[in-house]
Amino acid sequence: MSAALLHARPLDPGGPVRTARPLLALHGVRGHGGRWGFLTGRTGYAVDLRGHGRSVHRPPWTLDQHAADVAATAARLAPDGFDLVGLSFGGAVALQVAARLPHLVHRQVLLDPAVAVDPARARELARAALDAPVFADPAEARAVRARTWPQAPDRVVDEEVRTHLAASADGRWRWRYHPGAVAAAFTEAARPLPDPLPAVPTLVVAAARGSLLTAATLRAVRAHGYRVAEVDAGHGMDIEAPGVVDGLVAQFLERPTGRPTP
Repeated sequence: MSAALLHARPLDPGGPVRTARPLLALHGVRGHGGRWGFLTGRTGYAVDLRGHGRSVHRPPWTLDQHAADVAATAARLAPDGFDLVGLSFGGAVALQVAARLPHLVHRQVLLDPAVAVDPARARELARAALDAPVFADPAEARAVRARTWPQAPDRVVDEEVRTHLAASADGRWRWRYHPGAVAAAFTEAARPLPDPLPAVPTLVVAAARGSLLTAATLRAVRAHGYRVAEVDAGHGMDIEAPGVVDGLVAQFLERPTGRPTP
């Protein structure tokens, strides 16, 4: 399998750095690394996954390929070890990376990870993903994004349009992701949990509304020794409750070291 080096943005700690260990942040489907600007006190990188943002868009878009890409990128950016945070499908990728590199991943936080998703739900999400939005101009895209992100301040919406919208050859405007990559991600999300789960200290953060996590998945990760928390937000908790998510990430990544027992 040929891995690609992913486009990576340095994280801005926005103040004092709480730990020197770098953090790799993995976004969800349709997203990009620029959405991690709410994280504070950490250095590291937010990457664009394959098929998204400014990274390579060509297939394959399997979990194994995504994990190989992240591993290759980590070898260049954080060869001595790192923490992971992943949202939705980024959480599924993080699990695969931790399984490959348990000696390098110190801790990971999985934000409503898209793992062991009900196959019927995954099928519907994959089907809908192929109908990607198209806009006449950036103003239309901004208006739509503002409606779908009612909790987001104007500056966040403006930054999303500035960094994630691109003009296409047909003169229309589209978000920087390949619809096929999104559809493939949802089918991959229906795969069962890795067995065994990585023996890496892990916090799983479930959304109180619209979570992709099933009760069976939560039981399985708890049984493995992973910590579980819930956020009073939907699946897009990075947009709805960024301050709360930032606090949970910081609190867990700064805990004394300890590894779960498989």
